[in-house]
Amino acid sequence: MSTRLSRAEQNDRNRALLLAAARRVFLERGYYAATLDQIADEAGFSKGAVYWHFTGKDDLFFSLVDERLDRPVREAIAVLESAPPGEDMAPRASALFADLLQRRRDLMLLDREYWSLAVRDPRLRARRARAAVEATRSGHRT
Repeated sequence: MSTRLSRAEQNDRNRALLLAAARRVFLERGYYAATLDQIADEAGFSKGAVYWHFTGKDDLFFSLVDERLDRPVREAIAVLESAPPGEDMAPRASALFADLLQRRRDLMLLDREYWSLAVRDPRLRARRARAAVEATRSGHRT
């Protein structure tokens, strides 16, 4: 017997599926060449479903980077900051960040690709700047 998902659970599931599809499409095609139609198709949804969860390609991209790259970095930093005074955290910090780099290397490269495009595109640069301001307000980087 299957359990029916609540509306909130279904929204969370669909959002996660869209993020997973976005990751695959962005990594395969790059940020610039990836389209929302391709991402929606990869996830098995309509383009409207993408717009239900995200305002556009930039929002989808930044959500992906935040959830899959920035959040784990923030969590690792929080673990290090919570260490008792005087405790040598260097080995643990090295292990945490080496693991992150290994598991998230593809997203780091994608983030750098976006940055390199934003340097030349005023619209992307403005979005990147807004994301940096939001990150500063919430205590994390972009």
